[in-house]
Amino acid sequence: MTKRLIKTAPLLAKLGDISRSKLDRTISDPDQKFPKPIYMGRTRFFDVEAVDAWLATQSHTHPDKRTA
Repeated sequence: MTKRLIKTAPLLAKLGDISRSKLDRTISDPDQKFPKPIYMGRTRFFDVEAVDAWLATQSHTHPDKRTA
């Protein structure tokens, strides 16, 4: 089975329109356990299934979107 890959720009949108620097901080934080990128030349890709699995482990309530 082949991996489905996603480039950085669509991934940022998938993660809620976060910034590239926020993504880089998340990748480099060992506590986050975010899937490592796959490089093809200078282009960075991510395994869609690994990202989806990571998203499933995250809290469903974003701190900025909590209701009072």
